Amino acid sequence: MAALYQKRAGETLIVSFAPRQERPSIWGQSFLGRFGVSLLGLTDYHASWFPEQDMAQILPRLEGLLAGYRRVILYGFSMGAYAALKYSGRLRAGVTLAFSPQFSIEPGRVGHFDHRRTRLFHRPELHDGMQIVPGDLAGQAVLFFDPLFREDASHAALIAQAGPVACVPTPFSRHDSIRFAVSTGMVEDLLREAVRQGGVDAGAARRQRRARRLLCPDYVRAVAGLLDRRSGPESGMWLLGRALAAGNDAPALHLEHAERLLDEARVAEAEAALCALPETLKPTQQAVLADVQRRLALHTGQDAPDPRAFPAGDAAWAETAEFVRQRRLPGETVLAPASFGTILEGCAAALPEEARPDWAVVRKSAMAGLGHPRLRELARNTTPVFANAEFVVWARQPSFGMVDLRGTPEVRAMLRDIEGMWGEIGA
Repeated sequence: MAALYQKRAGETLIVSFAPRQERPSIWGQSFLGRFGVSLLGLTDYHASWFPEQDMAQILPRLEGLLAGYRRVILYGFSMGAYAALKYSGRLRAGVTLAFSPQFSIEPGRVGHFDHRRTRLFHRPELHDGMQIVPGDLAGQAVLFFDPLFREDASHAALIAQAGPVACVPTPFSRHDSIRFAVSTGMVEDLLREAVRQGGVDAGAARRQRRARRLLCPDYVRAVAGLLDRRSGPESGMWLLGRALAAGNDAPALHLEHAERLLDEARVAEAEAALCALPETLKPTQQAVLADVQRRLALHTGQDAPDPRAFPAGDAAWAETAEFVRQRRLPGETVLAPASFGTILEGCAAALPEEARPDWAVVRKSAMAGLGHPRLRELARNTTPVFANAEFVVWARQPSFGMVDLRGTPEVRAMLRDIEGMWGEIGA
């Protein structure tokens, strides 16, 4: 357990309770520092849920510090949110903002809905009797949680039995209610209000949540996916457009917008959507951008060049060749990029349109050269039996033990591209 203090002028102290983290630090320091008040960070870097026996040693040492502040605001997420609520009375809190808190991790109390924490973190000597009880809560307690996420909603319902709490739903956020609240501006507004006035208007926060929910990228993508399933992709595209028009400039939304435009073969609009991206992207976003760029090249007929020699050091190429080599029977024909011919005898990079190869090795970034008739024939009459980041292998007569991979993300993406370029495969 560690307590770190950063003093600033004024009569307000924000106490930050860290979620699970390995090193002691003031959780959220860069964000909380913008409010210009003193900060106290409490960290349980052994993920013990701030047990009573440890807090009993720290709390008396904080009494002199707390006495110097007229306003005390507590702020925590998950394990830290539990501790912020549990010790709000002893810290003389005026406001507590708790994001996805737990009521307890004692199996007998929450094990029927929270299996993971009770199994991984519960220690009877620390956690039996640790639940939040009447008398723990002080001041205004505001709970943020996803009402559709059973685990967090069940914890919140039990906490509400311990005393008065104001609930602010963060739908479709699952356990990451803090991300929803930060991206919509709720956290900053509430903290500024608490610093300025010593209290918050939870009802206004709920109204703000509804008005600003389209500013949360995770919310938009989750609801767009739900609309896709219920009403078709045009509904999801409509919501995405509303979010972008509302000022949500998240790279994830621009990338999804470009993907959806390509699904409808709106190539020029997809290219324009990429212009809104910042220069620096997260690794996961860079991977999505690479796939969008590959699809753009495909739609414009720009295949990636075939290497002059087979790149044996590339795992994707090597494992694809080995898969075909081990399963191909004598005399069976293979349609594959030209470089495969240097290691697989009898491969052909091109065949007459009426030819029906026994195997086809299709490179995702070089589909246009195969042409519409060939790709549609493969999609209709052969089975995808192997897929990786670079290739999908199709077999005309799969042997025993080969699995149809048509439902995997890699194959679905290829079928989506074929359909996006040339219409429904079965048409």
